[in-house]
Amino acid sequence: MTVVRNIVLMGFMGAGKTYWGQKIASYLNWGFCDLDDLIEQQQRMSVPLIFEKFGETFFRELEQKNLGNLLNKSKLVVALGGGTPCNQHSIKRIISSAGTCSIYLKLSPEILYERLHKETAQRPLLANKTAVQLQYLINERLNERAKFYEQAQYSLTIEHQNLKNFAAIIKEHNTDE
Repeated sequence: MTVVRNIVLMGFMGAGKTYWGQKIASYLNWGFCDLDDLIEQQQRMSVPLIFEKFGETFFRELEQKNLGNLLNKSKLVVALGGGTPCNQHSIKRIISSAGTCSIYLKLSPEILYERLHKETAQRPLLANKTAVQLQYLINERLNERAKFYEQAQYSLTIEHQNLKNFAAIIKEHNTDE
């Protein structure tokens, strides 16, 4: 069995990657990094402002640069941005990275809508969307991204998870604690 050096959480925005990432990191006594937060610190501006000033392509380039650095670290739980793994280069990089345990946090479109409709101002891809537009966008993007997310080693329907379930996955991977 491969010893897990790091854990990467992926899934749609609002799936709970940061929430669960912090809990898992605390449980393991590992570090935690939210990729979006890291980029905001480096750029000294929010993700929505980066999108507004420089565009999505620039932001995705920052994600790629930082993703490579994070995958080389040990004892780190990483919460990816929702779009980070959604191209062939990124997902291959994640799933082929030695010692990386990748987990897709899966939620239904209905639950994602319930979580996200209150946060449209903080999320650039959701800004200025009506309820109907938001529901459509969630369904459309989720369908586009699922083929990438589902390449993770594990796919967990997050509505029914608790820390014990994550701990079982981690133990299965022989985390070298």
